[in-house]
Amino acid sequence: MVSLEFVHDKNRDIKNIWETANFSHPWEHSMKKTSGLYQWKDRSYEDCYLEIKDHVLGFHSSEVLPIFLNCLRDSWSLINDDYFNKLRKITDSEIYTDKFTAYLTIAGRCPYSTEDDSFMVSTRRPIFQNLRTCGHELLHLQMEKTHLPQIREDLDFRETEYVNESLTEILNLECKDLWLVNDFGYDEHQILREMIHSWWKNHKDIGTVIENCITYVLYNRDNLPFLDV
Repeated sequence: MVSLEFVHDKNRDIKNIWETANFSHPWEHSMKKTSGLYQWKDRSYEDCYLEIKDHVLGFHSSEVLPIFLNCLRDSWSLINDDYFNKLRKITDSEIYTDKFTAYLTIAGRCPYSTEDDSFMVSTRRPIFQNLRTCGHELLHLQMEKTHLPQIREDLDFRETEYVNESLTEILNLECKDLWLVNDFGYDEHQILREMIHSWWKNHKDIGTVIENCITYVLYNRDNLPFLDV
């Protein structure tokens, strides 16, 4: 049985806060513009570590965090098996590992890591949205091991991430009953998401949808609406 473990790792959270202040990717808005993290921008992690640790001390010592974490853990346990069964069908592949880990963060940014099959969930989001985040990031991790290598053969980095993020539209069709909220995606991805929505309803075949995405991107590669950072 595939499992998802929920963990609060203080140092991992501090690292994510620093990365949120400094990251720059072409497929998502730079949270440092709105999250008040300017003070740690363009500074090394080592230089910022103690400042960030002190800044989040109140959060990290709060007795509410274990309650929040347990609520996430208990809520996910109700849908765990159903979700992974759906994920197998969506990706037409067996789940590549038996264990994933979700780390708690007080930042709004929830990246995933293929190095240890993990991702982050945010205290800033309510339970249903965090369940959606889990499904979203788990789809990314599964796609990294199954279909993204194929996509990368034809598309560059930005184009691949454009498709990768847009493919989460499938979750609205297959998994919304598990967490009851939509995965809206970014405004810049809406055209491709709408096409994926239609393609999936017609075929429910990830290979066909990916081929259509690649064809669309190659035909429109000079006019794709990448996000500004």
